[in-house]
Amino acid sequence: MPTYSDVVVVKLNATDADTAELTQLRYSIDSGNTGDQFQLNEGSGILTLREGASEAGNMLDSYELQVSVSDGKFVGRATIHVEVKVLESSGLQFAQTEFDAEVLENTTVVEHVKLLPVVGRALNEHVSFVLLNADNHFSIHPTSGVVRTTGVPFDREERDSYVVVVEARDGRQPPRVAHALLRVRVIDLNDNAPMFVHQPYFVMVAVDAAVGTTVKKV
Repeated sequence: MPTYSDVVVVKLNATDADTAELTQLRYSIDSGNTGDQFQLNEGSGILTLREGASEAGNMLDSYELQVSVSDGKFVGRATIHVEVKVLESSGLQFAQTEFDAEVLENTTVVEHVKLLPVVGRALNEHVSFVLLNADNHFSIHPTSGVVRTTGVPFDREERDSYVVVVEARDGRQPPRVAHALLRVRVIDLNDNAPMFVHQPYFVMVAVDAAVGTTVKKV
């Protein structure tokens, strides 16, 4: 997987024999997170890369993360071994390394965002697509490479852009793998500030004008 912000590395799964309604498991990284490259969601157990991990030369060749899960009283522990490798060119690649797209804020309609074509595959050769760091706003068709919204509305005031990491792989053994970035800008429904025209305004009003008399239309 590419070393880019929010890319999922692994999802931890812990079980507790106690009644589920009375148990709330919390995950944490205890040690081994050199350079603070990883973040672990304490509720879901999903381990992702932090922002900045994609910078060249910023990661070690390997990591050994000591993690734990707690129900508030008892603690379970595990080790995550992460090996960092350089992805060699395989001949399969996206038509571009980066794609740009726009979405409209607040809409709940599922819409086509972008088609991400790949090159270097044989005629009718099967290629599968997946999003590596998508939240609940985007989905991708597993065989066509078409990225769509999911109907979850975008709030531009909360976040005005997204960078989605897309992976394609073919059915060969071992599979050839390619990655690309999709940069999505959220467009404001009211994208322009109002402006006065024909200003400045000059108005004359009679001293004895009645209350409610029109002064000027701006």
